[in-house]
Amino acid sequence: MSTVLAERARIGRSEGRMREIVLDTETTGFIPGDDRMVSIALVEIVDLIPTGEYMHMFLNPEPKESSPGALAVHGLTTEFLSTAPKFGQVASSMRDFLGSSGIVAHNASFDKSFIEAELAAAGYKVPLVNPVTCTLALSRRLPLRRHRLDDMVAHFKIPDLRAMTGGKHGALVDSLLAAQLYFALRHKTLSPAILEATFKIVEEEYGVSISRESPGSASVPSPAEPHPADQAADLRAQRGGDGQDVRGTTAVHHAPKAGHAEPAGAAAGNHPGGGRPAVVMTVDHTRRASAALLAVLDSLGGAA
Repeated sequence: MSTVLAERARIGRSEGRMREIVLDTETTGFIPGDDRMVSIALVEIVDLIPTGEYMHMFLNPEPKESSPGALAVHGLTTEFLSTAPKFGQVASSMRDFLGSSGIVAHNASFDKSFIEAELAAAGYKVPLVNPVTCTLALSRRLPLRRHRLDDMVAHFKIPDLRAMTGGKHGALVDSLLAAQLYFALRHKTLSPAILEATFKIVEEEYGVSISRESPGSASVPSPAEPHPADQAADLRAQRGGDGQDVRGTTAVHHAPKAGHAEPAGAAAGNHPGGGRPAVVMTVDHTRRASAALLAVLDSLGGAA
């Protein structure tokens, strides 16, 4: 595996293309070295476009537990994480996947400091010498009051993927949002190619089917309403199994591919983010959002 990843890490040098890793972490708190990571995701992009290669791992931080504030952000409970691997068990795979590629993250200093603290505790050499691009720093060129990832997703009208995690922050979802933001900041537009690549990663990781035809964006039904995913499950049962897709409705299923580290409890419907949300996201939505975004950025004189 490490040989394959090392070869992929040489894409930029061998083909004159730029390989970067968009990453995000979720943690028990805010102090690297004292607090621990509970989740990490790394998404490979080449020339700003996700290739479909990624890592997403939940991590057991024991004996540390998430603070109430951190738990409210990511929803990853101690019970849920109890069967996840410790960071030291996945550090080599993570390091190999990252290689010498540039790191892209929103508030990159936070994620990098936690990764370095975990690597040091696992006996790896730090600090990381990878080039770092912070989309938070890039976004501050725009005259906005706030520049959190949520604010930038709303500002650039990026389809929000947090339906996958019950509205909570998640390392993989936030990495995919940051990848779209990175492209928008560089090119003053959203990318249908990135959106399609994002769909495929989400479908693989969460075992969902996302409509490419129905208009609209990610949505989570009101708790007071019958959940479309439950209705879809009933329809599939009536049709004799799960093989029939009900367009526009999705049920969250964790289906990690080889090399992904997830707790034993991360099976269908058991993600602590809760819920099995309906998701409808389209390339058409992105094209329309891109036109609006381009007009805004042009009015700012090319701030990105």
